[in-house]
Amino acid sequence: MPCDFGPPSAISDTGRSNAQRFAFRLVNAGNSLITATLAIFVEEVSLVYVAYDGDIEVYEVKTTNINSPTGSLLQTIDNVQSVQDIGWEEGSDNITITTDNQVFLYPLETCSESSSCVECTGEDSFPLCGWCTVEDKCSRRSHCLDSSQPGRWVQSSSECIFTAVSPAQFTLDSPTIVSETT
Repeated sequence: MPCDFGPPSAISDTGRSNAQRFAFRLVNAGNSLITATLAIFVEEVSLVYVAYDGDIEVYEVKTTNINSPTGSLLQTIDNVQSVQDIGWEEGSDNITITTDNQVFLYPLETCSESSSCVECTGEDSFPLCGWCTVEDKCSRRSHCLDSSQPGRWVQSSSECIFTAVSPAQFTLDSPTIVSETT
């Protein structure tokens, strides 16, 4: 059952989120049979999940004009047949996808799949992900120790700090040239 965001005149309603406005526009575009939508706001990022034709598309929604939000396709979850509902409980790390005959969890993000700062914060990175410099891992801000401190959680590859040195071991007794590696 498609999610109903109200009549077309409600698009300009300032009580609606930008993600809801974007999802409403997709539902009314009529390009495909949309079976479920989910519009959420997580850690200052608006996301819209749209299920249709056996796939779920995930969009990041940004707004330059309050009445005309735009979405960038982030990923496609393939081969999810007969989606009836997509849900999310605030604070959860997963969305819930309900089909005709099953319910399963899908991760909200897959930050942990990135193994370096540059990979985590690159051009194609998921908007919820950033590099936790203290823990040397890719994660959501809420999963990074002391992320509110400057430089502890970064989202731009230009902010990546390289921590590996070569050689890995050296003594302080003799002069050693230490070089930074990337």
